[in-house]
Amino acid sequence: MKEEKVKKKKGRKALIIILILAAAFAAALFFMLRNRKTDESTSYDTAKVTRRTVVKSVAANGTFVSTESHEVTASGMLAQKIQSVAVEPGDRVSAGDTICTFDTSGLSEQKEDLNAQIAQAEKNKADRQAQAAADAAKSEADRKADLISAQKSLSEAQTALDQAKTDEAQAQSQYDSYLNGGGSEDDAAATVISAVLAGRKAAVTAAQATVDALNERISSLQEPVSSSNALLDTYYATMDTMIKTLQDSVAAIDARIAAATVTAPAAGLVTEVSAKAGETYTGGTLALVELDSSLMVEAEVGEYDIPDVAVGMRAVIKTEATRDEELSGSVTYVAPKPESGNTSGLSGLTGLLSGSSSMDMSSLTGGSTGAQYPVRISIDSTNDRLRLGMNARVSIVTEEAEDVLTVPYDAVQEDGDGITIVEVPVRTTDKHGEETISAKKVSVTKGLEGTYYIELTSDTLKEGDEVIVPQSDAGDSVDDILNIMGSGAGL
Repeated sequence: MKEEKVKKKKGRKALIIILILAAAFAAALFFMLRNRKTDESTSYDTAKVTRRTVVKSVAANGTFVSTESHEVTASGMLAQKIQSVAVEPGDRVSAGDTICTFDTSGLSEQKEDLNAQIAQAEKNKADRQAQAAADAAKSEADRKADLISAQKSLSEAQTALDQAKTDEAQAQSQYDSYLNGGGSEDDAAATVISAVLAGRKAAVTAAQATVDALNERISSLQEPVSSSNALLDTYYATMDTMIKTLQDSVAAIDARIAAATVTAPAAGLVTEVSAKAGETYTGGTLALVELDSSLMVEAEVGEYDIPDVAVGMRAVIKTEATRDEELSGSVTYVAPKPESGNTSGLSGLTGLLSGSSSMDMSSLTGGSTGAQYPVRISIDSTNDRLRLGMNARVSIVTEEAEDVLTVPYDAVQEDGDGITIVEVPVRTTDKHGEETISAKKVSVTKGLEGTYYIELTSDTLKEGDEVIVPQSDAGDSVDDILNIMGSGAGL
């Protein structure tokens, strides 16, 4: 029990010490801030009129991307299994290097089946052609035999015709002789001879008809048998079409087999690999190859600023990786419409945490930031520290005035009459040697207003003159307080 009491007493003492230290720290902070404000209320901040280039710019956040990227795909290998993958993210490849290979055993089986169908179709066509040739040969042989037979028959028929004509002539002569010898046409003998003559004339007519028919047949048999056959021609055309279709299918499979080894289309850095050995390919990107030696910035500009941005405008780019170095570039593309809708964000808080000198408190509400328009910015100069995907802070110069007189933005005011003025310090020394500073108003004309400086013209002011920069009525900024409190402030 005694040890527990000792422990409790020690715990109370530690707690009291912590509370005393915290109170002392708070009191010290309070007096430090009060004294600082008291000192500042009796002093002026001044700045000199300086010649410089004033720019008006639009700020945007972006990402470094490649100017040349290649999505590696294999549309001819759909539904095929990936056999092996040869690359990993971070690998460097040259054009033609293997990315992955596909299993082609199924395609080879399809090819064998198609080749078998082609062989069978060609055999069927060849058999039909052979049969047609045999039929044509037989028809030609039959034609020649028929021609010889018809020619022989014609010779015999011609002989019979000649004989019939001779017999007719004899019968005609007998009939004429009988009449010339005193016979009468009405005599019985004349009737018999006339009947014989009529029979001989009929025999000549019949023999002549036979000769004429044989001449016609011989004429028809003079031409060789035609090989043309409409049905056969249609059959051959159908077979040729089928064989050509099968051959095209084989050629397509050969092309797919040849494409089974997928290669890099160009040299670059492999940044993504989606291909996995053993999986069936259903389409899409197998790998992404990007040229990381040539970068650009893709950024988004809000709808408030996008009307002021145009292709060709100069841009200044900064990154965490390149420290204080500013990269130069120019706008190469401005989207005609937003590619993302309204988004909410805490950009003001992000700016505060990143050390930004100003902060839009409205952005802390998480409200809409409006439509965002993509822009692309080329890089005129590069840096070895840049990498794909790095964040970039971009200032797009929309207006610029070179070698002009400038003063800090806060130094320019309007008096009660609406006249633009600056105040210049007027120093006087009393008899005790103490200096007193008063402010004198000087009328000026504003020119281009930048983020921190403003262009002005004046008949009175010249380069090197001093102007008074009014201090903020709000007292110390959040950054000032954090600096006083140190790294342990807890924000």
